[in-house]
Amino acid sequence: MTFANEVISPSDMQKYCLEEGPYTYRSWTRDAERNYYLLGEISGNTAYGDEYLGRFDLFVNGQLYNVTLKPGFISKSFDDSPFIVCWDELQLIYPKPESKDVHIIAILKEALSVYGYRGRLKQNASQLHVHFKF
Repeated sequence: MTFANEVISPSDMQKYCLEEGPYTYRSWTRDAERNYYLLGEISGNTAYGDEYLGRFDLFVNGQLYNVTLKPGFISKSFDDSPFIVCWDELQLIYPKPESKDVHIIAILKEALSVYGYRGRLKQNASQLHVHFKF
């Protein structure tokens, strides 16, 4: 199985203790077979001095990683074909993966490639191109 954008079921909300978090949109990018998930969003308002960043939780092999990414170019219209999302910089991953966990970055890129821009809320997977500069 691979990652897919989907609604979080009530049983998964309970299983992963997500009822108390800021997960109001209740969707995630998940690989159910491998028990991995990516949960978060791109947010920030530069008009108010907030930096525009991707803030995510990545769950892999029982470990939860907090990830902060700086987006680069993102298509302006969902009618663009292809719709492009470029991630310029991986700013933070905590806890820092150990040398035996170097595959965490590859899993993050795999999940973000499916997440696209806004996960299941804004998606046209057939015309989605995700690029990484890290």
